[in-house]
Amino acid sequence: HTVRIEDVPGRNVRSVTAAHIVIATGTQATRDARIPFDGQRIMISDDILSLEKLPRSLTVVGAGVIGIEYATIFATLGVRVTLVDKRDRLLPFIDREITDNLAHHLHQNRATLRLGEEVKSLEPITDDKGDRVKITLASGKQETVEAEALLVAVGRKPHTENIGIEGTRIQTDRGFIKVDQYQRTGEPGPLTQEHGKSSPGDLGAALEVNDTESRTKIPVRLRCGLEDSRRSNPPHLLVVR
Repeated sequence: HTVRIEDVPGRNVRSVTAAHIVIATGTQATRDARIPFDGQRIMISDDILSLEKLPRSLTVVGAGVIGIEYATIFATLGVRVTLVDKRDRLLPFIDREITDNLAHHLHQNRATLRLGEEVKSLEPITDDKGDRVKITLASGKQETVEAEALLVAVGRKPHTENIGIEGTRIQTDRGFIKVDQYQRTGEPGPLTQEHGKSSPGDLGAALEVNDTESRTKIPVRLRCGLEDSRRSNPPHLLVVR
């Protein structure tokens, strides 16, 4: 199998050949087309890493792993954080004793939790108080929440668009690559990385193929990289990230 690599479309083209290909292209933040993202006032998690200065206040919509991560970071840095999520508790897949303790620490850092709430609308506003983002909650318990910046962290989706699988036998379902019980795609050779899932993910420190029937782990020797493509023998395994 051969992967065609282009640094710029149509330029600096290279081809890398390997017996097996692992697709591990990761995920990307979900963007709602109705939300006017600008990367500074209304952001996704990728944008927030490029902030030039801390906002004095931040509303985080979505209390999943990423939303919680940034809410705790900014609250610890002294930013007034409001965390909004439609679920009635934080991280429901974790023991309640742990999440209750997490909520306690957020409150200690002056964060406000608005759980069991959904966003009805949002809009950027500018007046004599400066630039802000106003969101209206669907419940009506509190008419609006305002902050200098808004982080929308409502999930991520597989990054499988425009990675060159068109025209192959690799099939997707809502962006997730379809695989069998051994993580094999419809194209003989390419594999995806995550076991039990069909989405590309990050490779661990040790790469193993999990044999689900015998419950044994088969180690895979990873000897690949762009430099291998120049050798007379192609690499056994190529990781596409």
